[in-house]
Amino acid sequence: CIRYSSTSRGLGEVYKRQIERPGTLGCFLSQYSLWRKCLKEGKPICIFEHDVLFKKEFSVQNEFTDVLKFEGFKPAKKNAIGQWWEGARAYILKPAGAEKLVQWVIQHGAIPADWALNESILNVKFDMGNKVTFSKKEFSFTNQLK
Repeated sequence: CIRYSSTSRGLGEVYKRQIERPGTLGCFLSQYSLWRKCLKEGKPICIFEHDVLFKKEFSVQNEFTDVLKFEGFKPAKKNAIGQWWEGARAYILKPAGAEKLVQWVIQHGAIPADWALNESILNVKFDMGNKVTFSKKEFSFTNQLK
């Protein structure tokens, strides 16, 4: 059972509006299950949402501790959790990062997946190699699902 609260860590109404959207909650639950799988299996996991398009041949050369993001480099407005970047469409998560995410959720409850890829929870690195983009033509489950 994963809890959520509109008063979680002072996030208030913005948090409540976001996490109560079916697509946002579904995205979180989908990614949370992959975070748990990464932790259980003890090996890195690649997470790519349905609208990701690969622009180049894919390999990872970067060293990272917790998470390496392939898109969503623009900082979003800080919230009560800390600095985050819009989008959790394409990233690699290591077991150390998965453990931090799962423990944070156990202690504080569900949050939008991109809010979780946050500098106060994880060591976030970026692969600026322009390997992926996303289709703006695809249906957005987090924004358009009612």
